[in-house]
Amino acid sequence: LPSSSSLILHLNPSPMSPPQGKGLRDVRNGAILQMVEAATLGLPFEVWKTRMGRFRTENTAVAFRNVYKTAGGGLPGVAAFWSGFTPKMVESASKGAVLLVAKEALLSATSEAGLSPTLAGVVSGAGAGVCQTVVMGPCTFLVTAVVTE
Repeated sequence: LPSSSSLILHLNPSPMSPPQGKGLRDVRNGAILQMVEAATLGLPFEVWKTRMGRFRTENTAVAFRNVYKTAGGGLPGVAAFWSGFTPKMVESASKGAVLLVAKEALLSATSEAGLSPTLAGVVSGAGAGVCQTVVMGPCTFLVTAVVTE
């Protein structure tokens, strides 16, 4: 049976080289991935959810219908689900860039420290999520304020 330290540390005599960050490519890729998520379903669900939080007497169906009616129905009503699109894209690009850059930096550091690839991935993913939350928290409040206007 392997000892507990060998489960945590990657003790291969010729360790793999740690993943190298891609710098600006990480910033770009993180931004694009997060913007695609927000532009497809993220923002419409956020607008709908924010409506239900703002008008607590509306149930789910009523809130959906009222978002649609906000702009008069039809195509403008559908577009109402993307209100606040520009600030959301700025927030998403920033959030995605922070997450991917932090994840790559932490993955590289944890790999160099000798953590197993699995543990390095878990630590870098969780750590990147913490970094993203700390950096982007204030921005999220501002975007929510714009969306609810």
